[in-house]
Amino acid sequence: MININSGAVIFDDHLSIDSQTQFSQMEDIPGAKVSASVAGRAQLSLGAHTVEGESWGVGVVFIQTKLSQIWLQCLSADGVDTTAWSLENEKIRKATHDVVVKRLCSSIGSAVQTTSSLVYKFPWGKVSSVLDIRGVQALILVEYL
Repeated sequence: MININSGAVIFDDHLSIDSQTQFSQMEDIPGAKVSASVAGRAQLSLGAHTVEGESWGVGVVFIQTKLSQIWLQCLSADGVDTTAWSLENEKIRKATHDVVVKRLCSSIGSAVQTTSSLVYKFPWGKVSSVLDIRGVQALILVEYL
């Protein structure tokens, strides 16, 4: 899923996203939706993609022409009621994300953990599991320097 050495995110359907990915490459993905943006910032939702049988919502954020962030949300987290959007559901989803991030990153280094985030830093950027209370969503963020 996330190559910790490079920051690349790779899915079972061969979608691969890394710091060199261009906006035009993401626009051409079937089902990609561009969100309203502010000057110099563009966000695309790339729909659902699979990794090892788990379904993940995927999106990307570009600042100018540079890929700044990939967001991932486990759509098949155990215990999450997929018919309701709630803070309790997102807390359950965040616990799933924490397990994934720790499995991928803990052998490389130590994390900084708060009540709402778990962050691992790398030379190329960072990987975080976050709970956005205001937006009521749990995400894994891959952010590039």
